Amino acid sequence: MKRSPSSNGARLLEAERQLGIINILQRNKTVQITMLSRMLGVSPNTIRRDLKKLEGNGVLRRTHGGAIANDSFKAETAFETREDERRDEKSRIGLSAAQMIQDGETVIIDSGTTTMHIARNLSGKRSVIVITNSIRVANEFTDNERVQVIVTGGILRPLNRCLIGFWAEQFLEQFHVDKTFLSAGGIDLEAGLTDPNAFEIQVKNNIIRAGKEVILVADSSKFGKVELVPICPLSSVHKIITDSGIPPRYVSALSEMEIKLITV
Repeated sequence: MKRSPSSNGARLLEAERQLGIINILQRNKTVQITMLSRMLGVSPNTIRRDLKKLEGNGVLRRTHGGAIANDSFKAETAFETREDERRDEKSRIGLSAAQMIQDGETVIIDSGTTTMHIARNLSGKRSVIVITNSIRVANEFTDNERVQVIVTGGILRPLNRCLIGFWAEQFLEQFHVDKTFLSAGGIDLEAGLTDPNAFEIQVKNNIIRAGKEVILVADSSKFGKVELVPICPLSSVHKIITDSGIPPRYVSALSEMEIKLITV
């Protein structure tokens, strides 16, 4: 069934509003319905529905007249800070991933500080189409006329330099690509792939769905971590590129799951 423009707009406003609530929570740890109603220009009942949805995503716990951040809810680290962490490992992972992309292929590159290194290593490729929701990934191609870049629409998340929300999700639903390169905040044998940000999950799910081959790029510090929101089970991934610091139990477990592991 085709969605009406009004329902599209409602979903977009909902995502923007809930992202605003999260930003306020990260600063204050508590929020009041009356305050949010005034700040966001909507009714208290609309705020109550937003808080209920965010509670379901594990972001907060509702209280009488408001909400408080869950203990597991952490303020996000700025992109530039994360970019400097384990830079050498990320650079090697990005190079290895870029070498998997063949001339003439269409790929999706997820947002992230590791996926950005894939883009940096594609200068020698020809007739490659890159689809991305990452502003930083797109910027890597401003001087490269041999790679065609398609950027999703959506709501800008400044901390992650990425686009999210209904328009990004709908845009990605249109594509079927050769390879998708995915990032994740945590990788666990039981919990699968997880991420600290609930608003990026549907975008990631659409990225996974679009690819004939799904390749996870993540440094070894992500293994054994479980973040706030599930993305997908490990079985959704065909290959993982990481560094040699990966815990040995993951090496054997991934082999048993027939997930190809590439260490750099």
